[in-house]
This record gives sequence, structure tokens and C-alpha cells, in this order.
Amino acid sequence: MTVTNQKWIILFILQFIISLAGCKDDPEPISNASSKANPNISIADGPDLSETDYNILFVGNSLTIYNDLPGLVVIEGKKHEVDIGVRSVTTGGYTLERHWNNGILQKEIATGLFDFVVIQEGTSASLNGRSNMIKYGRKIKEICDQKNSKLAFFMTWPSINNYHRFNEVIKNYRDAASGMDAILCPVGSAWKEYIDKTDDYSYYDPDQHHPSLEGSQVAAEVIYTTLFE
Repeated sequence: MTVTNQKWIILFILQFIISLAGCKDDPEPISNASSKANPNISIADGPDLSETDYNILFVGNSLTIYNDLPGLVVIEGKKHEVDIGVRSVTTGGYTLERHWNNGILQKEIATGLFDFVVIQEGTSASLNGRSNMIKYGRKIKEICDQKNSKLAFFMTWPSINNYHRFNEVIKNYRDAASGMDAILCPVGSAWKEYIDKTDDYSYYDPDQHHPSLEGSQVAAEVIYTTLFE
């Protein structure tokens, strides 16, 4: 075995261990690191939101980080002459429970700067993921209501290996949003409709879980259309 092959094997093992640590026994892993993941938009150095038409806070993990989904929503707004300001509380591998426990999203919402708070759960196909999405979604909804921010769920998708569970993901997001009178951005539904019709999986990144740039652009279009049209 060559040295190069040994390095690749070691790297694969390390990535596998990291993914297991991030998701425990959940069947839908979210990787914690990627060369395609953009850095978080920090709270201190984020954009000036005082002169924008609308402001959005994104809360999520690598499914939001990949290809800078918040930035793509800003671009989508520019196409329609809508000036959108965004900030993100995003960390690879994070669930809504972990975000809630570290307290940053509460401080951001408390500023009263945001018209919309868009959240996504990373493990929504599992029973535990569904339960936590609803539990912590309600907690976030309460503080959104206090600051006149509209809560929106960014419906995601399962990995290709778990494609047979796509309907569960869709149902869980629909139930969560309808159960607390929140907005539903049905990105996952748009993905599934396209894939089932075309048998084209190009919305997925080659890792078969994260979005390709095309997939993120579709997500941005759906989110923009849901929030503003």
C-alpha cells in the first residue's frame, strides 16, 4: 500500500468518526467540516441591517452553510429589487437543540432586527429528530413572537442513502410548521418533485447528502418565493 493510499484511508476513518460523534445513533449524519463550507457569519462582524428592506436570521448547520445559502437568498432578492440583509447562526453538525443550548440564537432574535427567522433541523427523518424539531421550534417561536419576527422552517432532505425516508422528512416539517402557525419553505418538496420526475440527482453534492450549488440555488428560490411572494 502506498503512502498516499494510507493517508486517504486515515482521512476517511477520521471523517467517519467525526460524523458518528455529531449524530450519535441518528441515521442521518451531518458532517462537521468541508472545503465547500463557508465560515459562519459572525454576530459582531455581520452586515449592517439598519438600511435593508427586510432582514433574515438563518439558524442551522452545514445544509445552510454549503454554498452560502443566506447569500444566495440575498442575490435572489436583488433579482426582484428587494434589499435583504442576512445573518446566520450556523455550525456544522448542529441540531436546533444544540443551538438553543448555546444561547446565541436567542440573543440575536432579541435584537428585534429580523423580519424572519429561518430554521432547519439536521436529523428530521428520525423520531428523535422530529420530536426535537417541534420542541425547540416552539421555544424559538415564542421568542420570535415577542420580537414580531416570523418563524419559518427550511424543509431539508435526506441523504440519497435514506431517500426512501423523504416523505417522512416532508411530513415532519409540515407538521412542525402547521402545529405552531409558522411559515413552511418547502425546499425538500421541490427537490423530491424534481428528482422523482427526472431521476436526476444533481441537486445533491457528490457526498450524496449536502446540496450542490444548483441544489442550494433551488433552495434560495423557494425560500425567497415563500417569504416574499
